[in-house]
Amino acid sequence: MPLHVSRRAIMRASLAIAGLASLPQLANANGETTEGPAPDGLIDIEWKLTELAGIDEIVGTAPTLTVRDDGSAGGNTGCNIYFAEAAVSGRRISFSGIGQTFIACDDPVMNQEKEFLAALELVKGLQLGAESLDLLDKDDALLLRFAAS
Repeated sequence: MPLHVSRRAIMRASLAIAGLASLPQLANANGETTEGPAPDGLIDIEWKLTELAGIDEIVGTAPTLTVRDDGSAGGNTGCNIYFAEAAVSGRRISFSGIGQTFIACDDPVMNQEKEFLAALELVKGLQLGAESLDLLDKDDALLLRFAAS
């Protein structure tokens, strides 16, 4: 005997499944938040770079980062303006489509800019403190540390 299901029932089931699939996972097995909305205190704050893995000392003007609610991000590299798309979900963050202006600066600043933008491409996670933002790689190693400015 064939099973008869109304189009309405199929549509309701499809919407319910789509709704469940779109719900963020709020905690992993360790109870850590891994997905969900961006953490409070991250969005629309200008963050000033204080530490860059592989660079002993920040030279010149410290690079900045601002993550916006619309998924865009950007700031100053210390020499050029840069822009990117930011995907934020709980403690996870990544940057794509990174672009920049092309103004030449002194070699130490240009080298720092190169390292800064390369590190942004490797970012996969974040740790937000009261006045600090750490951007981490896929293994949760520190790549970039910022202070709220």
